[in-house]
Amino acid sequence: MKELTKIRGHDEQRKYLTRLTTQSLLFVGPEGVGRRQVAWWYAAWVNCSARAQAPCGQCRSCQAIADEGHPDVRLICPDAVTTTGRQTRRPEIRIGQLVPRQGEDDLALTSWLQQRPHFRKRVAVIDSADTMTPEAANAFLKFLEKPPSYATIILIAPSSQAVLPTVASRSTILRFGTVDTSSYAELTSHPGLRLGNIGSLERARRQPEAYHDLQAVVERYCLALQEDLETALETADALEKSWGNLGENPGNTDIADLLRERFRQLPASVYAGVNETLESWEEAMRAYASPVISVQVLTLDLRLLLRGTIRPEGW
Repeated sequence: MKELTKIRGHDEQRKYLTRLTTQSLLFVGPEGVGRRQVAWWYAAWVNCSARAQAPCGQCRSCQAIADEGHPDVRLICPDAVTTTGRQTRRPEIRIGQLVPRQGEDDLALTSWLQQRPHFRKRVAVIDSADTMTPEAANAFLKFLEKPPSYATIILIAPSSQAVLPTVASRSTILRFGTVDTSSYAELTSHPGLRLGNIGSLERARRQPEAYHDLQAVVERYCLALQEDLETALETADALEKSWGNLGENPGNTDIADLLRERFRQLPASVYAGVNETLESWEEAMRAYASPVISVQVLTLDLRLLLRGTIRPEGW
C-alpha cells in the first residue's frame, strides 16, 4: 500500500506542483530521495475529491491509489526481457510500450492516455525514462508536447541530461535533492543517512533484522579480504547469496552502498579504485552476468587493490 499523506521532505516541490498547469513533467534527482513517492502523491492530488493542498487519503480515488489499483494511473517501467522472452542485458522502455505499432494490440500508453478518466485526470508515470530507446522517445515526442487536456505525464530520470534533449525541452523539470534523515538515526552506519536516500532507509526500517544480517555479511566480507584467498572466497559466496535472496527488502543495491560506506575509511587514492571496481561489479550484475563469477572477480580485484594498503584502525 502506498503512503500518500506521510511524504518526507520535498515541501517546496509539492507546493510548486499544486500551482502547475503544464502536463508533461520531468522529475530528476538521485536514486532513492523520493521522486517516485512524490509522483504518486501528485497523481493522488490531481484526482482527490477534497481539492485541498494535499490528497486527503480517504476518498475513493485516494484509496484506489493507496491500494495500487487506480483506473486513471498507469506506471511504465523498463522491460527486463526481450520480445522473445529472454533476459535483456540492458532493461529499456521500448516503442511498443508508449506508441501502438501496426499489427499489435492497442495497449500502448498513448492509447490509454487518450481515454477519458474515471475520476479527474489520467496520470502516466514513466519510471527510468532515461532507458527509453531513441526510437521510443522520438515516437512519443508529439504526445509529450501536447497531451490531452485531461492527461498528465511524469517522467522520472537521474538528470535532464540523461534523457534526449528533445524530451527534456518538452517537459517542465522539477529537481529533487536529498532530504533530512535524522529520524532514521537508529540505522547507524547505513549509507542512506549520509546520502539522503530515504528509499533504502525505509526498506531497512521495515525489515531491521534483514538489514542487520546484511550488515554482518558485508562486515565479514570486508575483513576476510585481508585473510587467505580461500576464506575470502567463502565470504564472497555468502555475499552472493545475500544478493540473490534479499530481493527488495532491504534491497540488493544496498549491498554495494554498504561496501562503499565501509571502504570510505581507506585512503582517497585506494577508495577511488575500489569505487570504480564496485561500479563495474554493479554493471555486470545489471547485465545479468553470473552472480557467482562476478562476486569472485570482485573479490580478486579488491584484494589486489587493498594489497599493501595501510588500513585504518578497525580493519
